[in-house]
Parts: sequence; structure tokens; C-alpha cells
Amino acid sequence: MWKAFDGIAGDLSHGFYGEVLSSEFITGDASASAVGLTAGISQNSDEPWLKFALDGKTLYVAKKAFRYDISWISLDRANIVSGSRIITIKGKRYKVRLLKGRGSGTSTTLAPSDFHGSEWNLLMLPILEKAGTGNWTFPDNVEPNLPNWNIGYSDGDLLSFRPTYGIASWCSETVGQLQLFRGAEPRYNSGDFSDGNTLTRTTRGHKLGWRPCLELEEE
Repeated sequence: MWKAFDGIAGDLSHGFYGEVLSSEFITGDASASAVGLTAGISQNSDEPWLKFALDGKTLYVAKKAFRYDISWISLDRANIVSGSRIITIKGKRYKVRLLKGRGSGTSTTLAPSDFHGSEWNLLMLPILEKAGTGNWTFPDNVEPNLPNWNIGYSDGDLLSFRPTYGIASWCSETVGQLQLFRGAEPRYNSGDFSDGNTLTRTTRGHKLGWRPCLELEEE
């Protein structure tokens, strides 16, 4: 039985509670330290977290990438891709993982409609001002019935604005022999949160970032 939703937009299937200060939760640097992650370069450590509901679960997603110049394989080696790593914050246990960037499709191909229904689309896109304007760089990657939660974040608010470091966020999925990312295209320094593509698991660079998702283990 799901508890009552007390957020500001959406519902328990996918909704938004608002921001949580890192001082009241955990900083980016402390998150990396807790999982033994030393790869990449620290940034935005004191930025807040975005608190979401998804299918009755509670997720905290970094508002901005906490590390950049980092490869997917470095995250996998730290066991922080799929949620197998657990950390404790203020007496509660959280799975440390990456958001899922695709909602459907085969493991070896990637089509625009594959992004529909993904965690990235369901949570990150409705909080952007473009959810109201529809002015996505890659509109085919966005489902036509995407809700607008009237939060109004800009691309820059969430760090998908060139030429900022960490504008592309690694996601959990493997597509063929490549790894999925969402956000602006690091190779061409363009795009927005509707973008999605693949790179090798060892690729690193200033545009590639770690945006952790902490999933609360419900009691």
C-alpha cells in the first residue's frame, strides 16, 4: 500500500517533492567518499538534491553533476550503476545508482521512442520550463503526453547548458557494447535534457558527469 503523496507536483507514480539541501542530507563529496569513488573531478558538492516519487519509491537525484571527467566503467567498478551499493544517511539506507535513461527497446539498438517512459523522461523533463513550451532540441525523444509540473527549471539550473562541465549524465543501461548517457551531447557541445546517445564505457571528458540517484530502502 502506497502512502499518501505530499509533494508539490505529480503523484506517487511519478512526482516531485522539491529540493533537499545537501546540508540536511549529504554533499556530493561525502557521497563519493561513502562509495569510495575517487575517479573524476569534484564539482557542485553543496548543490541540493531533487526529491522524487517513482512507482511508490522515494528517489533523490543530484540537481547538478557532482563529478565530471569520469567514465562509466569507473562508476561500474564502484558498484554504483544499478543499486547494489548501499549507504546509510541519518539512519536510513539508500541504494546508490544511476537513473535509467531508456524506457523500452532492445539491448543493441536505440530509437527516439526508446526514451519514452524512462526514469529520466518521467522525472527530469517535467520539472523543466520546456515541459511547458515544448521547445525540446530532440522532440521525438519526448513522449507527447509528458506532463508539465510548472516547476520551471532552465537547462542551466540543472547543468545541461553548454559549455558547463558535466552536462551529460551517465545512465545505467548498456546498448550493444556502448553505455547510455542523457543530457547535452558532449561530442558536439549541444543539445538539452531531451538528448540521449551512447559512448564507450571507458570514454571520459569534461562534459561527462556523475549525477547519482539515491533510492530509499523502504522499511
